[in-house]
This record gives sequence, structure tokens and C-alpha cells, in this order.
Amino acid sequence: MGAWVGVGSRDERAEDAGMCHFIEHMVFKGTTKRRMHHIAQRMENVGGYLNAFTSKEFTCFYSRCLDEHLPRAVDTILDLILNPVFPEKELEREKDVVIEEMKMYEDTPDEYVFDLFDKALYGDDVMGSPVIGTESSVRSFTRQRLIDFLSGHYVADRIVIAIAGNVDHKRAVRLVQKMMDSVPERTTSGSRSTPTEYLPARVEERKPMQQAHIVLGTRGMSEVSFIPFSHPLSLDEQGMVERAESFYSLMDGRRTVREYSDADVPREVIEACIKTAGTAPSGAHKQPWHFAAVSDPDIKKAIREAAEEEERAFYGGRAGDDWLEALRPFGTNEHKPFLETAPWLIAIFARNYDLDDEGARSKNYYVQESVGIASGMLIASLHQAGLSTLTHTPSPMGFLNKVLDRPSHERAIILLVVGHAAADAQVPEIDRKPLEQIASFR
Repeated sequence: MGAWVGVGSRDERAEDAGMCHFIEHMVFKGTTKRRMHHIAQRMENVGGYLNAFTSKEFTCFYSRCLDEHLPRAVDTILDLILNPVFPEKELEREKDVVIEEMKMYEDTPDEYVFDLFDKALYGDDVMGSPVIGTESSVRSFTRQRLIDFLSGHYVADRIVIAIAGNVDHKRAVRLVQKMMDSVPERTTSGSRSTPTEYLPARVEERKPMQQAHIVLGTRGMSEVSFIPFSHPLSLDEQGMVERAESFYSLMDGRRTVREYSDADVPREVIEACIKTAGTAPSGAHKQPWHFAAVSDPDIKKAIREAAEEEERAFYGGRAGDDWLEALRPFGTNEHKPFLETAPWLIAIFARNYDLDDEGARSKNYYVQESVGIASGMLIASLHQAGLSTLTHTPSPMGFLNKVLDRPSHERAIILLVVGHAAADAQVPEIDRKPLEQIASFR
């Protein structure tokens, strides 16, 4: 098992350089429950192993033992990180131990070379400093500073307990909870500094030896950088309720319309609504959609002709009797004049994969779900802009790829009709399912 604490050398101030590593050493010098030699023997006496290490990102305390000794391991490790006493006498002794470790480390070139590399890569940023700190910083440590650092960083939101092997999960949770009840519930900001801009550098250090150790590297190409987030709206409870109810009231007036005016709709409106659809969440942020907006009369005519051909086959026998019976009350048929009358058609395509410039495939994930969400956001956006829509789904829809010159790896899923409802437009008188039929709350 292991306890990972989300604090490492990158979380230290300059005057605290090496603090995390020093605390990792000092917790083994005694706790409120055990003396130093009791800690050392506690796992060894049952054939177990106890150790710890510090990195730039985190500090880890871990043990290996037989499954029957898991309670002992949990108790020992959590006691180390929750109840250290940092005895003054051991504090001064350990400073000498760590400083000697520094000197030994500097005489181990296959490890020391990585510190030189970090320094070249990150410069004066804390990420460029060695985890172990410096002799002057370690000499300055006091018991109170260790206590203050521990209480500020060894808190609930920074501790992860991991247990692997022949263990019952519920039993493991009980063992950990028993100890973790004493952990401060306050959380930390978790914010960390961003290393300064990288400038290519070369660092050389020569020593009278027969070995040569070389590290060549650069910062990785991060796919995603993270930035602070705050919601554009800040509402109290009443404000949230009012806004939610207002939006529901607006959307409750949305209806599928089949009779359209030919009144123009500015392209800027369509563009803004499509941009809104493009903000939808998607699997691995692959954004596997394409929106082909059409206002050209000739193209709309071609779409209508191809769609009505498919619809004649659909109503003429391709659809099963049950499907046709479900559609009968709405009076739909193969005639689709709205495909030419409405000022805009938007064909929504889904892409199971993307192609780069060399034709290599890149798989997309949760395509149906992602495009479905984007389509719903598009419909909502058009409705709030004062426009009516109709989701037309002739089957099959492959003709849209040809008419709209879309690649074969895109698949049309909806042909959205967009415009102003005709002055004499009518819609079926229908009821929507009440909340209790479409939702449950637990």
C-alpha cells in the first residue's frame, strides 16, 4: 500500500528548498504513537518493507507486506504522515545525514546529470532546483517550520491512499477512514507556478573521471494547457431558479414546423448558432462533427429531389407497418416542399475518424453521443434566436455527401430545416411527458 501526498519540491519556496525531502526523512524519527526504533521494526518484524521517496510533484510513503498484515501497514504509514513529532535532537542529526547525501549524490554522475538537465531546462524556476535542496536551506530548517509546512500541505485533498493485492475494498476503506478522520478537512488551492519560457541551453560540468554522461532533451509538447475557469454567470439560488424556469418556458414553446416562410435569415445568425453547437462537449475533445449550411436555391432543390426519392421508397414499403402507423397521426408523407421554401438547410455530419494531410486516420470517440449533443445545442440556439426548425431524417442519407461534396468518412445524421414559420403554419396538438415520467431523483 502507499500514501501519496500531492506536495513535492516544486511546491516549496526558495527558503524551503528541500523541505519535502527532509520531512520524508524526519517522519521516521518518531510519532506521537511510536519511537524511531519501533517504526523501523514494525514492518520488518512481520517480513514487510517500509520506505518513502520524494519527487518534484509528490511525496510517497509505501509498504509491502502479506495481506494479513495490511492493518499494520495502514496504521504505520498513516501514523507517519499524520502524527510526526520531529524531535529536536534528531532534527540536527538528520541535517548532517541529508547534506552528506547531497555530496554523495553530486559524486554519482549518472544521477547528478539529470539535475543539471533540469537546471538547464527550467532555469531559475523551482522546477530547475534539486529535490534535496541546498546545504544552506537545509541548515536553516527548524522544527516549527517543518510543522507549519506539514500542516499546510498534508491535508485531505492532497492525500491519495492506494492498496493493491488480496484485499477487500470495504475493509480497506474502513481501515483508512479510521485513521483519516483526524486529517484536516480544509483544502488547498492546488495551484502551481508555470515554468518560465524555455530557452535552448547547454550545460557542461567536467570532473577528473573516465566516464561521460550526456542528457539531450526538451520540454514535451503538451496537448492541452490548463487555465483558470470561472462561470460567466454568477447567480444566487433564486437567480438560478428564475433563469432555469425562463429558459424552460422558452424551450417549451419550441415545436417542429413543416410550413415555412421564405423570409430571409441573415447568415450571421446561422453562423453564431453553429458556433454555439461547436461548443458542445465531445469524446476526447475530438469534435467529430461538420455542419453544412445551405441557402443556395439550386442546391436546396437538388437536396429536395434526392430526399423525396428516398421518402417515396420509405412510405412505399421500406418502412415497416408499425413505423408508418406511428407517423400516421402527424400526416407526414413523401412530399417535402419545406426543403426549398425554408431559407436555410443545415446538414449535420458525424465523423468516425479524421484524416490528416497525409491521409492517416485519427479515431474519434463517442461520435453519436457527441454529435447528438451538438445537434441539440444547435436546435436550442436557433429557437432562442426566434427561428423554427424541423429535424428531417430521410433514410438513407448518403445522397447528401454527393450533393454537398462531403468526404466519404462523414455520415449525415440530420438534415435540419431552419427559418421563420409561415403565418398560417400549424402544428399537432400534443402533450409532452411530465417531469415524473422523464426524470428520477435519488
